[in-house]
Amino acid sequence: MNNFDQKYFRDISPSAIPHKVIAATVKEILFIAEKELQKKAKDLRVLDVGSGWGEYAFELEKYTREVVGLEPYKKVYDISIKNKLQRKSKVKFENKKVENFHTNKKFDLIISLTTIEHMSSAQRAFKQIFSMLKPNGMVYATAPNKWWLFESHYGLPALAWLPLPLADIYLQITKKGNSYKDCSYTRSYFGMKNLFNKLPCRYYFYLPNPKSAYLGCGSRGSISPYIRSFGIGLIRRFPIFWTISKGFIVVAIKNK
Repeated sequence: MNNFDQKYFRDISPSAIPHKVIAATVKEILFIAEKELQKKAKDLRVLDVGSGWGEYAFELEKYTREVVGLEPYKKVYDISIKNKLQRKSKVKFENKKVENFHTNKKFDLIISLTTIEHMSSAQRAFKQIFSMLKPNGMVYATAPNKWWLFESHYGLPALAWLPLPLADIYLQITKKGNSYKDCSYTRSYFGMKNLFNKLPCRYYFYLPNPKSAYLGCGSRGSISPYIRSFGIGLIRRFPIFWTISKGFIVVAIKNK
């Protein structure tokens, strides 16, 4: 599995994400897509980049015309195929990185949910993503913030701030894993802007409703909703606080 840490793989089973969060995420994505694309969800062709076990692809399939999922990690891909057979789903899965995937199809909507931090060449990957998008098509991307205190995959303070050799040692000492390389491409707010500034699109950072259950807003602890509400309100009033936000949601519309 290349640099994909086996311990991390064991710790992120599909059951780790409640179905209500998956359902709310998909509902939110499609709400934005219908508004931006001026098309009904049932008419959309969707590409899910980094589709994992297929949890979001299967939910998207309920509402859209067609869904294709790309998953580069073979063991994760194999689970998605098993899930597909069990569900009798029509989602098409490919065991490929997006930069190695080629098709004559053009998609209305391409989603990339917490995959950027796993991309050793995000610029190349997103160039390929935009090549497969229809004019005026939409990309919905989420990513953790490099400068958030607690690293999003392992929960360790300042892990993403360290040079890779030190990050690996940190993981090993804490017995959280062996290698941080696969998750080490996290970007800052300005890093995200730099990525999308070079793409043929207009884009914006999207702020969710703090009470929403969807991705990044799952309830964790009794005070979490209050922290989210305060943080989102602060960013809405003072956008400079994007620089220290927990993560990002970017909506990008391809130029004509």
